[in-house]
Amino acid sequence: MKQRVHGVVDLYGNHKPSYDVLCRESSPLESFQVAGQPGAMVITLRARATIPAYRLSGYAVRGVLYGYGGIPLERHLVAVPTLAPGEETTVKMQFTEREPVKIVFDILRPTAFSAFTHVWSA
Repeated sequence: MKQRVHGVVDLYGNHKPSYDVLCRESSPLESFQVAGQPGAMVITLRARATIPAYRLSGYAVRGVLYGYGGIPLERHLVAVPTLAPGEETTVKMQFTEREPVKIVFDILRPTAFSAFTHVWSA
C-alpha cells in the first residue's frame, strides 16, 4: 500500500494538527467575535483584506447549541450581508436554551461547506 505522509488528514481521514491551521489561513474571514449571552448574541465578522481576499456573497452564520452529553438542542441560520474585502458587519442570533454547554458557530459558504468554525463555551 502506498502511503503519503503529507497532507492534513491521515490514512483514516482523521484531522492532523495542520488541518486547523490550513482552515484558518485559507478562511475568507479576518476576525470573528461573539458577544453577549445565548439569549442575545451579537456576532461581528470582518472579511479578510489580504490574500485570500474576495467578496463574501451568499454566506450565512449557523449556530448549533449543545446541551449535556453533546446533544444538539437548537440550530439557527442567519444570512450574512455581502461583504467586500476588509468590510465588517454584525449579525444577531438568539437561543431559547439558557444553559448551554457550548455553541458551535460555522460560517457557511453558498455551497453549505464551512469556511470558518468558532466554539463558544459557557
